Amino acid sequence: PLLANKTRLLFLHRVDPQKGLDILATSFARLHNRFPNIHLIIAGPDPVGYWSTAARFFESKECAGAVTYTGMLTGQDKADALAAADIFVAPSYSEGFSMSVLEAMAAGLPSVITTGCNFPEAAEAKVALEVPIDPTAFAEALASLIEDLPAARAMGQRARTFIFQNYTWDQAARKTHEVYTAILNHQPMPYQSDMPVTETRELQRRAV
Repeated sequence: PLLANKTRLLFLHRVDPQKGLDILATSFARLHNRFPNIHLIIAGPDPVGYWSTAARFFESKECAGAVTYTGMLTGQDKADALAAADIFVAPSYSEGFSMSVLEAMAAGLPSVITTGCNFPEAAEAKVALEVPIDPTAFAEALASLIEDLPAARAMGQRARTFIFQNYTWDQAARKTHEVYTAILNHQPMPYQSDMPVTETRELQRRAV
């Protein structure tokens, strides 16, 4: 209830150095000065005890009062966090393929992701904003969404459609079968233009 009138940003990832909380702290501090009504929710497990370090990033930027750390969320609590958020943030330095980003997009959230998230297809489809691994670029992308929340919500709905058209288990099973068939028959790879690059590379690797 205390956040009901806030614009809520959600970070839903494991808490560790790879996830870019230092980038997020710098970006969020700049944004909070400009948009004092924003609030950042950080949710995720802390397997390596990194939260104490991450918390200092926000304290040093004098914006810790606008940040809530919930710890790990699962089940209905996780679903509620996704439903309550306005914008999803993924400032990662490196990802294999982020399930958190997929979950957020499937929930209809507009997202700002870095190139480290390894999901260029989302940017190409205009269903997420992808930026370099840089606090200024990340802040500018977030600002563009905060300034026009109706357009951000429209992006979130496009993201939801994109995920359900391309990343359900049925879609994955069908594409996997067709890719393996092509590999085994020495035929050109299907979906070169529309199958996610990360998915295609992984299937090729496994078939070798």
